[in-house]
Amino acid sequence: MTNEEFEKRVSLNLDQKIDHAIGTIEAVMSRTGKEVRVSYSGGKDSSVLLDIARRFIDPNIKAFFINTGNEWPEIVTWCKHTPNVEIIYPHIGIKQVIAKYGFPLISKDTARKVHQLKHSKSEKLKAIRIHGDTKGNGQIPKKWQYLANEPFDISEQCCVRIKESLSFHYEKANNIAPLIGVRATESYLRKTAYLVRGGCTAWHSKRLRSFPISIFTKQDIEDYIKRFNIAICPIYKYIERTGCMFCGFGASGDKNRYTYLASRYPRLYKYFLNLQNNGITYKEALTEVGAILPKIEL
Repeated sequence: MTNEEFEKRVSLNLDQKIDHAIGTIEAVMSRTGKEVRVSYSGGKDSSVLLDIARRFIDPNIKAFFINTGNEWPEIVTWCKHTPNVEIIYPHIGIKQVIAKYGFPLISKDTARKVHQLKHSKSEKLKAIRIHGDTKGNGQIPKKWQYLANEPFDISEQCCVRIKESLSFHYEKANNIAPLIGVRATESYLRKTAYLVRGGCTAWHSKRLRSFPISIFTKQDIEDYIKRFNIAICPIYKYIERTGCMFCGFGASGDKNRYTYLASRYPRLYKYFLNLQNNGITYKEALTEVGAILPKIEL
């Protein structure tokens, strides 16, 4: 898959993209012996994917929701009341993951690389994380390299340990091929993953997963919701993005990230600010990387 092919697909109109998503889902259903289920987060993207699957293919298709313990209460309630959605729970909590592996700060990619720079035994890998490889790839942005010397750790392991590994074991135990509502247009990493896969479905991976709305844009999602008048979790009246409540990825310099959480759920807000890694609180770590926190007495 080339970048030009990707951009051509992104330029399709909404009707063409809906047809593309339907074709992707039907291909997964016909080409695999696994049960196809929708990985549902309660957010806009996965709500559109679930609607496409149930409106155009099978109204009884099942879905599953991973309640990480770090989800917005409105999202949890929404998923509990969405028909035919199984709720699954992790065996480890966010407090334990942060204490052991570090805070989710900056971005998944940068957090992973900083953790490697700080803890890897490979001097070669450490050098790549500082200077990049022969092609200049793999380097931590210079502004964040200092984090490897901070007393607290950062990492992407909250996503890995609480959500990704749980989903993997759930899929394996139930012989499931999941449909995932992720848009490749949302970030560079997701676009890169799409190009590497060669499209929406990871046909050649040991773990078969499909991303039928990969080529949808944010505007496509909004247009689909309006056209079919699909119900969306009421939390979107107050915040633009859902995801995990406490997530620090992308929080640097963001003055609005935790405003709704602090005002609506002050006890939860206080709880997460006091989570610790190596004796450092999440509040201290967030402040260190430039996140602007609402003022509330802890």
